Amino acid sequence: MTPSEGASRPDTEDSTKFAETRHVLFGHSDQVWNLEWSPGGSLLASGGKDNLAIIWCKKSDELNSNTTWEAIHVLLHEMPVSCLAWSSDESLLLTSAEYFIYLWDTKSGKCLRTLDDAHGDTVTSLLGLPDGLGYISGGIDRKIVHWNAQGELIHQWYPGNLRILSMDLIPNQLKLAIVALQCGSNFLLVHSIVTRRTEKFIRIEEGSSCLCVSSDARHVLVNSRNEISLWDMRFDVKDVLRSCFSGGGNDRFILSGSEDGRILVWNRLTGVLQSVLQHGGHNLKATISTVRWHPLDENVFASCSDDHTIRIWEMDTRIVKP
Repeated sequence: MTPSEGASRPDTEDSTKFAETRHVLFGHSDQVWNLEWSPGGSLLASGGKDNLAIIWCKKSDELNSNTTWEAIHVLLHEMPVSCLAWSSDESLLLTSAEYFIYLWDTKSGKCLRTLDDAHGDTVTSLLGLPDGLGYISGGIDRKIVHWNAQGELIHQWYPGNLRILSMDLIPNQLKLAIVALQCGSNFLLVHSIVTRRTEKFIRIEEGSSCLCVSSDARHVLVNSRNEISLWDMRFDVKDVLRSCFSGGGNDRFILSGSEDGRILVWNRLTGVLQSVLQHGGHNLKATISTVRWHPLDENVFASCSDDHTIRIWEMDTRIVKP
């Protein structure tokens, strides 16, 4: 199904009621490019064009039953911040700016280490591995690097002559899904961290730039210029939508930001556009760069935009229940 076909018939009569903004976070002075929830969901990291990464903490007022989000650490960089990754115990945050990677203590907000000896070009992906196994970084320099939990280099390798544009961890497999570029063509790879071998190599649409893996490890979303492709990795086949999977284990919904300040909500099973979120949301003249589902609460997600803000959304459970 193409984006235009889905967009013509949203499932809900009042699509703006699918979810509402609960909190607006102000702290950045320029475009906000990326967001990452901590594994437990009590912290949120943001990074952007203003050379800042910010760690936000959820605060609850038990007396008035109010919840707020506060910026507990503002982490200054020398260049714009593009990638973020949490340690499995939430004690450390990794950030990247150009080819530099920084390791931050999330309690003190201090930079513990600068990793500048591995990548020779822009870092495009940072991933935290489970069970304290460290981190993975990838970049335009065609290199994948495995770091231990303390930020020490374990191994680096080149999965072919491919510029790495985006990576995501395949759950419970210690494998990577990768979007890469070679000689003007884009490819989708499945690559083992353990054996450092490529297990799948699929040519995909030109202009593909980022991807997201479902919680059951079966599907991979790939964003290109004009569409979102949903790949079934068992059979190497795709459906076309136009992003990230929903919270919880069912992956019922797919979220996508847009250049016109709207958030699009797709039904994964039908491919139909479920909702368009715009009222009470971001500036409609500003691009929404990233949308992230909460890791534990399937009714909550966060978005960030070129309008310098971050928004925490909550879905109306009366609408989204199966």
